[in-house]
Amino acid sequence: MKRRRLIASDSGSRDYGAPPRRTLVDTSVWIEYLRNPALPGGDRLQSRLKKGALVTSGVVVAELLSGARSDRDRKLVEILLDAMDSLDCGRGAWAEAGRLSALLGDHGLKVPLTDCLLAVLAVENRVSLFSLDRHFGLIARHYPLELEDRG
Repeated sequence: MKRRRLIASDSGSRDYGAPPRRTLVDTSVWIEYLRNPALPGGDRLQSRLKKGALVTSGVVVAELLSGARSDRDRKLVEILLDAMDSLDCGRGAWAEAGRLSALLGDHGLKVPLTDCLLAVLAVENRVSLFSLDRHFGLIARHYPLELEDRG
């Protein structure tokens, strides 16, 4: 299945009222899953992937491919990623990620810009975010980010 692009996050309009329907899965989750699909939650991840309930982004694609250790691993990652829609972003999403980073900095928090971008993409596309990275919990304290339960 070829990846589709969902919504280019440049609209400037934000409607935070709708509940998340799908989930953006962060690199941290995929790394653990690819190392051991039998880990707790692996079955749920597979089931949601088959139902089309998971999405990815350019950041996650780049991080996973750059970390693949062999051509075989890269091919497996590409097959996995091709099964998901991809959230696109443009200048507006990058600008919002910069504003979010500044807001967090005002609160004494240092969060990678890529994590701010993923949070913006999740909020603007009305999807939840699933990550094992603690940065997203910090972001959610200051931004309307819906985090997926790890359980």
